[in-house]
Amino acid sequence: NMAKQMSSASALSVLVDSANRVDEQITVGPGLTKWQVKDQLVSVGGFSAAEVEQAFAAAPGLPAEAQGNVEGWLCTGSYLAAPGQSAQDVVAEMISRSVKRLEDNKVPRAQWQTFLTKASIVQREGSDLQKQDYAKIARVIENRLVDNPQTVGLLNMDSTVLYGLGEAAKSRRIPTAAEVEDASNPYNTYIHKGLPPSPIGAVGDYAFDAVHKPDRGNWLYFVTVDLNTGETLFADTQEEQTANTKKFEQWCKNNAPACQK
Repeated sequence: NMAKQMSSASALSVLVDSANRVDEQITVGPGLTKWQVKDQLVSVGGFSAAEVEQAFAAAPGLPAEAQGNVEGWLCTGSYLAAPGQSAQDVVAEMISRSVKRLEDNKVPRAQWQTFLTKASIVQREGSDLQKQDYAKIARVIENRLVDNPQTVGLLNMDSTVLYGLGEAAKSRRIPTAAEVEDASNPYNTYIHKGLPPSPIGAVGDYAFDAVHKPDRGNWLYFVTVDLNTGETLFADTQEEQTANTKKFEQWCKNNAPACQK
């Protein structure tokens, strides 16, 4: 808020004091679920939970392929919630940016939902500490979607299982053995073949680019062996994966709190 005929010194003092801002900046980070974006719109944007839910339901500009679900279509980046703007206005901008990114990268319209679903899994499975791995993870997904004898079309991704557990599990990193065996979870890619029913979070640029151009390779497996650094090992065979998984199990023994379920 500024006043007319202010001195330059007074104007400067107002501009550098964040208390005088009339808008709020909402940041959608890579991997955030729609529930976490909703939290930002409420806590930072000042909208009510009901207003955000109505905005998600209305979802202006959401392509028909999304089937009314905004998950994966809330583009990463910063958004300003200014006076007079509705939650629906902000959500519409998030969706518009997602559509533009797909169009600018010439992703065929028929593949939009599939592309974002793959990219959202890459985003949640990867780590910004190991950005070079995103394109490898994207290749693993492509290789696993082929009904080969080793993985029989199953993605086996922890991230999708956790997403299917709902908002309460949005910050967890590892599912329990019982959760991995639960066939009632439609996002359980240990049980259900192919891609899950929808994207599982917001897609950052690295994950987007990885799905757009996956690395070449025969990898079918990967496991993060250090949850702090994001170090991930890739394998072509189950035997290699078993050996790599033992390294992760040893890491968990040495870092028990980080692996608690």
